[in-house]
Amino acid sequence: MTKSQLFIIICVLLISGLKTYSQNNTESTELDTAPVAERISITQSGDYVVRVIGETNSVMPSTYIAIRNLYTRDTTIVESNSDGSFSTTLSGLDNMPYLVAYSENSGIPEANSLDGVGTIIYPNLIDEQDISIGLGGWVSYGWIRWFADVSVNQTILKQGDDLSISMEVTFMDVTRLLSATNYDYRIRGQLGLYPIADEANEPLSNEIGVNADGSFEFLSNDLPNLENIVLEISFAETDDISIVNNDLVFTLDFETPLPDEINSGTYMLVFTGMMSVDDGDFELWYESRHFAIDGTNGITLMSTARPHPILVPVVITIDHNETHNANE
Repeated sequence: MTKSQLFIIICVLLISGLKTYSQNNTESTELDTAPVAERISITQSGDYVVRVIGETNSVMPSTYIAIRNLYTRDTTIVESNSDGSFSTTLSGLDNMPYLVAYSENSGIPEANSLDGVGTIIYPNLIDEQDISIGLGGWVSYGWIRWFADVSVNQTILKQGDDLSISMEVTFMDVTRLLSATNYDYRIRGQLGLYPIADEANEPLSNEIGVNADGSFEFLSNDLPNLENIVLEISFAETDDISIVNNDLVFTLDFETPLPDEINSGTYMLVFTGMMSVDDGDFELWYESRHFAIDGTNGITLMSTARPHPILVPVVITIDHNETHNANE
């Protein structure tokens, strides 16, 4: 073999290697930034259990993926397939937001942290009326998980409109810790509005952004800390509460006309839950130790979950420039 032939062979190998690397690098870059939300679906798989499915190329191949319910902080880890697909289950409702992020290993991250690039999968809320959304969290510093099916009558309001919200709440599996029927409960819910944009759609929040289509997005991979404008307080008394299949079940109904002092703009609903046991003082659901083991200061691994207020994942648009039409 002559020197010129050897030179040609080396050049061909180098060019081939560069071409292969370039193609692989392009494919990797497409998936390297974050999981692809459009290729990930969340469906109800059972009572308070969802299935999370990632299509081909939804995430990087053969990589640990963490899926977190942003409300309860429940987290599961799954390894993606060689084609970048995955499937797993997790506690929650399909109309709640979930974080899908890369994880360094198969261990469950702490409640307050999740390293790696992530994407939030938001509930698909396209209707302006009769919206159905999910909420959740913890009672007694993480001993009891709660979920709520929430219905909102409308998301675009004018002066004179009524905001009607119903929450069907379940405290999960309370009888495993105590005989819940031996107590008198009073449940209180507080509903409010958190402004995220003004009348001109200029942003007001450093925590939440609003998109051109009216949808929202969190500006970090977590629920934000909020302060709310209180609209109304709703009560559910003892005889409104029942034990069903070991769960504590009740409904909170909010019926309120839109207050005139609320400026035109874009808001998100926030909710705070409180409870009283045997005519005691009202305490936040999260901070009540009623369901903790022996009623002590027992704290679980979920103790760092944010207690209140709870962000309701729906955008409310208020426009006082349009008057209410009684014939509508």
